[in-house]
Amino acid sequence: MKPVKPIILIFDDGYEDNYFHLMPLLKKHHVKAVIFVLADEPLYNNRWNMAEGEPEAALMSPEQIIECHQSGCVEIASHGISHRRLTKLTDDELAFEISATKRRLEEMTGDEVVSFAYPTVTARSVSQKPSPPQATVSALLRSQVQSGWQIT
Repeated sequence: MKPVKPIILIFDDGYEDNYFHLMPLLKKHHVKAVIFVLADEPLYNNRWNMAEGEPEAALMSPEQIIECHQSGCVEIASHGISHRRLTKLTDDELAFEISATKRRLEEMTGDEVVSFAYPTVTARSVSQKPSPPQATVSALLRSQVQSGWQIT
């Protein structure tokens, strides 16, 4: 049965607290969510936010990402390789950031990755650019990502 007013629970970056706190809640309440994770395995914390004064927060390990995926409660989706500003990348860097993350996450989970969330988007950058740059759209299409999400 299709819900009358469906919602989608989404979480960016793949923080480790998603594994320890979110997963038990999803299981307890029989709810599903999408976690947009980064695919740079040496990336173990939120260094992109720490540079702006945010406290350090651990990211999920590949093993935790796989366990979330295998739970049936979580869709693992792409958030880029390393949380770079897509609007600042060359076309080649952009294509790599989008296609490599999809490929790495598919290798990790064994399933197709169909969603992508823009990293490092602010309300101001969205208002200045009401639609994604053509290079981003082209890179998403080439990588066969089915939905490109822009989260503010």
